[in-house]
Amino acid sequence: MKPQSSDFCDELFGRKVPKKPMEIPKRATAVNQLKAKREQPKTISDVAYQYFLDQLGVGTVVEHKKFGEGVIAEMEKGKIWIAFEEGTKSF
Repeated sequence: MKPQSSDFCDELFGRKVPKKPMEIPKRATAVNQLKAKREQPKTISDVAYQYFLDQLGVGTVVEHKKFGEGVIAEMEKGKIWIAFEEGTKSF
């Protein structure tokens, strides 16, 4: 069987490669898809937020959207350290 060159190799070695037309979605469709994916931020009152902060403490198990489950390791005014499986992160 004779080996065939790829488009990548042809471009790499300067051979002309016929370009395939790229299908571009209509702008309105693309914008609507982006808007649909975006979540609106949740808002809570100052009183509810303060109550939430009062409930937090060292040893509390929390869930992070990106890092998963973690445990609060340390808290200082304005800063918190959470121990996740992949390491400790500060917020």
